[in-house]
Formats: sequence, structure tokens, C-alpha cells
Amino acid sequence: GRARENGKYYSVDFTLAEIKSLSLSERFDPETQQPIYPNRFPATEYDFKIPTLEEE
Repeated sequence: GRARENGKYYSVDFTLAEIKSLSLSERFDPETQQPIYPNRFPATEYDFKIPTLEEE
């Protein structure tokens, strides 16, 4: 895998295409399956992208 010896992952270990393929979801409580911060991002209303400086 890509985890370093310390068990962590770093962005420099991934390609730009891999980073751009990431998606985001709100954190959920594993026991209740309810969002930790229910009013932060509406579940269907966000589509965050990771732009490059050239794309900005």
C-alpha cells in the first residue's frame, strides 16, 4: 500500500488523477448512522472539486 512507515498517507504519494477522483461525504456516527454535523453540508447539495492552480 501507500501508507508510510508511520501508517499515514500523504498527498505527494498520489497522482493528480487519483486526488481528483476523491469524493467527499459528511461524517457519520458509526453507531447511529446520523451525520455528526447535520447542518454543515446538505447531503445532496455539494460537489467539491480539487482544482489545480492552472484551473483556478
